[in-house]
Amino acid sequence: MTSYIVKFGYTQVVEDGKEKRITEEWIFEAETYTQAEAYATKEISTLHADMTIKAIKPARYADILTDEEGDFFFSTRTNLITLNEVSGKEEKVAVNVLIQACEISDAIAMLEKYWGEGVSDYEITQVAKTNIVEFIKLEKED
Repeated sequence: MTSYIVKFGYTQVVEDGKEKRITEEWIFEAETYTQAEAYATKEISTLHADMTIKAIKPARYADILTDEEGDFFFSTRTNLITLNEVSGKEEKVAVNVLIQACEISDAIAMLEKYWGEGVSDYEITQVAKTNIVEFIKLEKED
């Protein structure tokens, strides 16, 4: 399933009573760009009537791991290490995974568990906190 990152803005009244323009990024699981836009409009406009979509782009993640207690989303990159049987040389394939976790150490632990379930050789090369606020899974139609 493809996921799309939707960047949108809305107006919020801050503590001093002034209005401030807020920008957020949410990730939506969808089959098409149009479906992602429709889901975003439906989900976000119920929270922020003045919502304006600024950008939609495909998310480049092989998988998305979620933890309902997690407050943040971390973008991770792992090199999977394989041996080329013809040349005998080591090859690395980069794989990106998005992880929802409370803190970076939790994200790393989740990633290690994820890769530990079937991949023998890997190296985690990047773990970075993202601006993504929410992940919305595709609605199942009966």
